[in-house]
Amino acid sequence: AAEWEEENEGIDWQVGLHKVQQALAEARQHFEEALRLQEQWGYVELDDESWGAWGEALSHQMRLHVASVERTAAGPSASRDAGSTSQHEFETISSLCRQASEKFAAAAQAGPADDDTSEGSAPRWLTLHVEHLLAYVDIARQAMAVAGPAGEVCLREAWRADAEATWHESRQLA
Repeated sequence: AAEWEEENEGIDWQVGLHKVQQALAEARQHFEEALRLQEQWGYVELDDESWGAWGEALSHQMRLHVASVERTAAGPSASRDAGSTSQHEFETISSLCRQASEKFAAAAQAGPADDDTSEGSAPRWLTLHVEHLLAYVDIARQAMAVAGPAGEVCLREAWRADAEATWHESRQLA
């Protein structure tokens, strides 16, 4: 991160982050619209690439949200410890994790597109799924470490329980 900041000195990170978040939100809307049309009109079901790309977009959204929280908390006007999260932030991050997990699972189970001559890409989606889940476990670990023993007990317990469930899910996939 420090190397990137040195190379891109003068670039407003918030503007760039906002543009990427907008692009991912737009991609998410398009995926939701595709699913709605498929269900409403009986079009061909989404294939593994569609589900997997949707999972990747949600995973990126989760990581960008975490980066934004960390960056904002570490700013000069920060009123709390860098990296600490509120209940709302926890719920947003956790929700994005669960949604991405569902999409990766759907990708691993879906068949390839009709014009795809490969044998499918389930191993690829399973790998990305496990990597995503482990990234979430690391995010939770960092959030609990920053909160420290005096941190909000309910929030620490929520992070711990969610991270534990996510860890077990990743172990079942591996």
